[in-house]
Amino acid sequence: MKKTKQLILRWSLVTGGLIALFWAIWYLITGGVPVVTSIKISSNWTYVLPFGVSRWWDILIGIFWSTIIILLLTSKKLKGDEDRIVSLIFGLVAGLIAGLGVSLGVGLIVGLVASLVAGLSVSLGASLIAGLGAGLIAGLIASLIAGLGAGLIAGLIAGLGAGLGALIKVISTNFWTKVRDWLLVK
Repeated sequence: MKKTKQLILRWSLVTGGLIALFWAIWYLITGGVPVVTSIKISSNWTYVLPFGVSRWWDILIGIFWSTIIILLLTSKKLKGDEDRIVSLIFGLVAGLIAGLGVSLGVGLIVGLVASLVAGLSVSLGASLIAGLGAGLIAGLIASLIAGLGAGLIAGLIAGLGAGLGALIKVISTNFWTKVRDWLLVK
């Protein structure tokens, strides 16, 4: 039971810290954190909350979920190969991060190519400055819509596969073994 309590404490700190870091960066970039005032249940039904709920509450929700996951993974009834479960969780997180990185990279490349093509074609009929300006704006919009959408899907697929493969390699190194042992209270 002591090991379970240590696991809950360590993973709650990691989960809460990462979520708090995300919303702090969001706050610094946008100047505010979103507030949820309604929940869309289905296409025809939206539940309006009696008061707004700040996304800062995600920190406590993340801690709550990490506690539930630890209790499930340490349950005597669900006892199995813990290394596979931990590798899967780390692989999914690494894949998500890699997927987002790939989608942003693909979006940037598509945006630059679309910007150049649109900029050069518009610049033939108009002045070079106006054409490149219009092309960059059109290319940026097109890249954000097409590049991020397609890149996110392709990146998540490639990232999850690469992330799981890389995770197996990375976990075998000494540093990640120590991190894993600390998080798993070994």
